[in-house]
Amino acid sequence: MKAITQSGGKYWFGVVAGVLLGVWMSGCTPSESDGTGANGEGKPQVVATSTIIADLTGEIAGEEVELKGILKPGTDPHVYEPVPADNKALESADLILYNGYNLEPALIKLMNASGVKARKLAVGEVGKSLEMDKGEGEIVPDPHVWGDVENAIAMVNAIRDGLIELSPEDKEVFTQKAKQLTDELTQLDSWITKQIATIPPQQRQLVTTHDAFQYYAGAYGIPIAGTLIGISTEEQPSAQTVQKLVESVKQIGVPAIFAQFERLVVLLY
Repeated sequence: MKAITQSGGKYWFGVVAGVLLGVWMSGCTPSESDGTGANGEGKPQVVATSTIIADLTGEIAGEEVELKGILKPGTDPHVYEPVPADNKALESADLILYNGYNLEPALIKLMNASGVKARKLAVGEVGKSLEMDKGEGEIVPDPHVWGDVENAIAMVNAIRDGLIELSPEDKEVFTQKAKQLTDELTQLDSWITKQIATIPPQQRQLVTTHDAFQYYAGAYGIPIAGTLIGISTEEQPSAQTVQKLVESVKQIGVPAIFAQFERLVVLLY
């Protein structure tokens, strides 16, 4: 077993496809609000909580709205603590697009405050959810719905419809751009399927530090051999959990590890 940090194996293309949906969607830098506000003049004000939703919205909305993305690339929505500028953006918004299923708990709490009067749309909740056991019998929906392209397309359609309701005169633009984005997602889905097929079936095992790939694994037929923590990064793995994961990796003979955290590589050695 070896840890790989750069491309260097026969199965690199297939394995790295496992994060393409998330990485591709988080590469946008959304436009900043001009402060016009819900009751002011100018373009409609739209706020997106996560980088994924900001990216999708930017692709669909184009220049027809003022888009403010709260989370920056690399920011963890599970533990993000809002700052005063976030409250100002939410209070000035005409439409707030968020994931839902408690992906961004602090932001959800903030936007439900009395001063925020914008229409709120839980984009992630339009997709079919999978349930997870957080322990002690607590069952919750897994918020990482975009890993399944069918859900991602449903999110695109929901954003499109929300934008059309906000700005009906731009319906044609939103519809056309949403169609283009849906076509791209469909092509990406086909590409990933082909890349996964290059990995021998017995080696299609996924081990992750964070249990965020349940939808992806289901969509592409990849068993999840183990995870270090559950669906929220607030969790801390116990020594028993770590040991169990190490044994699982050894038992199935994982040939390569693409590790986000060096700590995991050390633990698995």
